[in-house]
Amino acid sequence: MLAGENRLRKNSDFRTVYQKGRVYWSRFFVLRTLKRSDTGSTRFGIAPSRKIKGAVQRNKIKRRVREICHQQKNQINDGFDLVINIRRESLQVSYWELKKDLEYLFQKSSIKMITGA
Repeated sequence: MLAGENRLRKNSDFRTVYQKGRVYWSRFFVLRTLKRSDTGSTRFGIAPSRKIKGAVQRNKIKRRVREICHQQKNQINDGFDLVINIRRESLQVSYWELKKDLEYLFQKSSIKMITGA
């Protein structure tokens, strides 16, 4: 689970990322990134599509994405606000496919540190 300092909670924070952030697309997600002026820890906001009907499905997919973000947060550069919009197609695939797709987006947006020698 993501700690409180790693989560976007305020509507105004979400709105700022939507208005000023950069957008990256993939098969299952839309990632919006905004570099903050401070160097605090990166904050994640998770927003499932309104086309995902039923609270059980929305909560399940949010838990999966939150866990992926938790595992990746040490490899992501500090000082970013991220909003991850989850597409309806993500309900049809496994956790591992979601993880691969989200890691691809982190790499594509250049917020993920390059690891390995």
